[in-house]
Amino acid sequence: MIGTQAAPVRHIVIQGLTFTQTLAEFPSGNEYYKTPNAGQALYLESAEDCSIRNNTFLAVGGDAIRLQNNNARIRITGNEIAEPGSNGIFIGSLQRGHSRHDTFSGDVPSPTEWFRDRFDQDVTLKQWPRSTDHLIQNNHIHDVGQIEKHSSGIVFFGVVGNGCILSHNLIHHSPRFGISLLSGFGRVIVEYNHLHHLSLETADTGAVTVNRWYTHPRDPDLLAGNIFRFNLIHDTIGCAAYGKKLEAGGEHSKAGGRILVPYYSWSLYFDNAPMDVLVYGNITARDTLGGIMISHYCQNVTVENNIFLDSERFQVYLLLRGEMENVRFRRNIFSYRNPAAGFMKLNVNQSADKVVHAVVTEFDRNLYHLPAGTALSFDSAFSAPDAAGWRTWGYDRNSLFSDPKFRDPSKGDYSLGPDSPALTLGFKPIDSSKIGLLTKTVGASGSAR
Repeated sequence: MIGTQAAPVRHIVIQGLTFTQTLAEFPSGNEYYKTPNAGQALYLESAEDCSIRNNTFLAVGGDAIRLQNNNARIRITGNEIAEPGSNGIFIGSLQRGHSRHDTFSGDVPSPTEWFRDRFDQDVTLKQWPRSTDHLIQNNHIHDVGQIEKHSSGIVFFGVVGNGCILSHNLIHHSPRFGISLLSGFGRVIVEYNHLHHLSLETADTGAVTVNRWYTHPRDPDLLAGNIFRFNLIHDTIGCAAYGKKLEAGGEHSKAGGRILVPYYSWSLYFDNAPMDVLVYGNITARDTLGGIMISHYCQNVTVENNIFLDSERFQVYLLLRGEMENVRFRRNIFSYRNPAAGFMKLNVNQSADKVVHAVVTEFDRNLYHLPAGTALSFDSAFSAPDAAGWRTWGYDRNSLFSDPKFRDPSKGDYSLGPDSPALTLGFKPIDSSKIGLLTKTVGASGSAR
C-alpha cells in the first residue's frame, strides 16, 4: 500500500491472511549489511491509521512487514511471523551519506561527528522520515533471518520513531537481534516482551540493541529517550568466525576453534551514545558478556529495579569514552553462579577512577548474590578496583550481599519470596506473569517454542 504525504493511505485493515513463499530480492553485490536490502511480503508507505492483525507470514523471502519512510499510527497485532528471509517487522528508510566516515550506510552521524558538528545534526533531522505512534503488540516472531543474517524480530532503522510502543511480543531464534533501534530518533517504549535464543549466528550483538539512537534538545518531539521496562530476556548467545578473538569468550568453540561460541553478545546492548534511557524492571539471564552494556558518549542512563542473572563473563559492561554524564544503577539484583565470572568490565581509555567518578553518578542499593568464596571483581586496564576500593569510590555503600530468595529459579520463576532482602532496599517485585503474549497468535507454522 503506497500513498503520498499529501494523500496518505488511510483506514485499511489487513486481517486473517496467509503470506508465504514470496521471492527474496537479495543478496546483490551493491548492498551493505547495515542498509535495508531485502524484499518484503507486505509494504506500507505514506499510510496512516491502518491495521495489520491476525495474519500469518510463513517463509517469505524478505521482510514479513515493512513500513517504509513516512507512516503514522499503524497497528500490527496478533500476527505470527515465522522463517522470513530477513526481518520480521521493519520500520525504516535509507538516507545515505550522513555518517561522514561511512557514507554508503544509512547511519546517522557517529557520536563523535554528532557532538562536534551542529550542522550534521540539523541536516540529518531534516532528512529523516517520521514513522510514528505505531503499536506493535502480541506478535509471535521467530526463526527470522533465513537468508539475511543481519536481521531482527523487530527493527527500526533510519527513522524518527517517536511515540511507538512495542509490547507483549514473543521473539525468539534470531541470527542477530531480537529488537533493534538503529540510527534514529524519538521515544520508543519497549515493554512486556519475551525474548530468547537470540544472536545465534553473529557477534557484537544483543537481544535488544540500540545503536546511534539520539535525543535532540532543539526538537520538542525528540527530547525524551527510550524506555525499556518489564521485558524477559534470556539465552543470548553470540557466535563468530573471526580470525582472532576481539573479546573474551568462545570457550565452547566449534569447528576446531574457528567458530567462537558463546561470544561477544549482551542481553541489553546500548551502543554508540545511549541518551536519556530508562531501563526498569527487566529480567535478563544467561548471556555472554553481560546483562547490560553501556557504551561511549552515554548521557542520562538510568538502570533501576532489574534482575541480572548468570552472565558468563561479566554482569555489567561499561565502555566509557567521549562526552558522557549521569549514569545511574540502583536497586538492581545481580545473581550469578559461575566462579570464573566477573562483576564488571570497565573499558576506558584513561584512568578508570577519574572516568567512573565523572560519569557514574550513582551505583547503590543493589543486591549481590555471588558464587561461594568470591567477591566483586572488576576487569579494567586502568586502576581496576577491588570490592573495598569500589566502595571507597562511593559506590554500593548501602548495597547487600545475600540470597535474593527467588521462588523457583530452576523453573524460571524469579519472583521474590516475602523475606527477600531486596525488598528492604526498595526493590519492587516484577510480575513476570504479565510478560509475553497477551493471547495466542494465529499461525500454522507449527514451530512455536
